[in-house]
Amino acid sequence: MAVALDPRTGDVLALALRPTFNPNAFLDVPSREVWRNRAITDPFEPGSTFKVILAAAALEEGVVRPDDRIWAENGQLTIAKTTIHDWRKFGWLSFGEVLQNSSNVGSMKVGLALGPERYHRYMTSFGFGAPTGVGLPGESRGLLRDPQRWSPLSLPTMSIGQEVSVTALQMLAAFGAVANGGTLMQPRLVKAEFDADGRELRRLEPRAVRQVVSPETARTLAQMLVQVVERGTGHLAAVPGYEVAGKTGTAQKLDPATRRYSRAPGVLSFIGFVPADEPRLVLLVLLDEPKTEKWGSEAAAPIFAAIAGPVLRYLDVPPRDATPIQIVTGPGADGPGARVRLVSTAADPAAAGLMPDVRGCTLRQALERLAPLGLRVELDGRGRVTQQSPAPGERVDDDAVARLRLLPGRARAGDAR
Repeated sequence: MAVALDPRTGDVLALALRPTFNPNAFLDVPSREVWRNRAITDPFEPGSTFKVILAAAALEEGVVRPDDRIWAENGQLTIAKTTIHDWRKFGWLSFGEVLQNSSNVGSMKVGLALGPERYHRYMTSFGFGAPTGVGLPGESRGLLRDPQRWSPLSLPTMSIGQEVSVTALQMLAAFGAVANGGTLMQPRLVKAEFDADGRELRRLEPRAVRQVVSPETARTLAQMLVQVVERGTGHLAAVPGYEVAGKTGTAQKLDPATRRYSRAPGVLSFIGFVPADEPRLVLLVLLDEPKTEKWGSEAAAPIFAAIAGPVLRYLDVPPRDATPIQIVTGPGADGPGARVRLVSTAADPAAAGLMPDVRGCTLRQALERLAPLGLRVELDGRGRVTQQSPAPGERVDDDAVARLRLLPGRARAGDAR
């Protein structure tokens, strides 16, 4: 699944599930299992993405600072006769490096220092153990037990995202609170209701549920999560031109036969927000028991990058490393057949040498994507690109001309040739 949210308002921008079905013909679906909206109905143990919740609580309570050093026990720690391992042997790590490397041992030590009551209070404050109130039927509250019912192993395992279950929308809303400065927003699906004549009957304003952590803690944690992507396990989630903050997750599932965690791939995920300093998008990508992948860093993180890049362009969020576009126009630039020459700009270097697909783009977006090719661009009309030549994917020469036809309103890819 992939779910996208605007952290400023709590607006659910998109929610996609596979396998899926046509709700207009749901009786034709052979299995009713796919009828569920699993982003809200199916709780799961999140694994290492939940270390962000631990980090938020520990930073807010002053239990640890990003530069504090933690001994990671060479990759294993035994508590209550149970030994929990890291994915590799770590020695001394700063708390920032604990997140970067997703160290279980380091996280458990921080959780033990935080204590069960404080940790439970922050998990509850972030919205876990209760429905989000998004308004969709069948929403699960997940599983978060009272500390009085915890075993000696509960606190350390909850510190690494086990023994607690969450829904995808709960996790997205919690990360949204980190992204927006510490405020948990109620997810919103509907902005307004209208009658048959188009008159607005009711408007639903964004709703802040509570302040979970201070803006200072949120900013500190966001920068730590940037390092997860730039230097740590989330490097495959990087989006060129944007600073991404996020966390990988690889969660095992309980084997019902042995009552122990299975070694088979369970829930692989990545959750992040971008741009890190002024987030417009929080995105969760999750794979449930994939057949050919083992780690969230390898499976989910690249999907995050593949989705986030085009979405940011769609939302007209300019890349941070973009230089101003300098445009030289010829005579009659305001009319049909206007000619534009790009002098400099920044765009995705992967597009160099091949004609990108700019259908549906605004003029600015199209020019940014075409800039690395050094083409002369001929424009016809205003609005969004509906037709382009050369076709997407064609190799272009230095002296080639890109011809774009634009029309007002939102273009459809099917309008292009």
